[in-house]
Amino acid sequence: MNVKRPVKGYIRAGFAGIILEDRVSPKASGHTQGRKVVSREETVMRIKAAVDARKESGSDIVIVARTDSRQAPSLEESPWRSRAFADAGADVLYIDALASKEESKEWAIRQSMK
Repeated sequence: MNVKRPVKGYIRAGFAGIILEDRVSPKASGHTQGRKVVSREETVMRIKAAVDARKESGSDIVIVARTDSRQAPSLEESPWRSRAFADAGADVLYIDALASKEESKEWAIRQSMK
């Protein structure tokens, strides 16, 4: 897994931000059932590598961490993943496929308790 090299390339190209996600490849449409995610630890390593590349480059590129854990494995996993991603240095957290306003509120409450 080489994350630093492409991140440094995006920085040199002038990108303002990048999105790192936890979905396994090959990727299908965002709302298909049966999606799988890589381990929390692997995604954290990816984020840390991107943060290292940013520091080494003296850049302020924004790192967005996206998780598909709402559907794979469950909503209960999402706060744990997003907290780990924030602790690893992600600037923005994106939780895909929250189903309703109520679910968004529930997720926010769970996130604030971690």
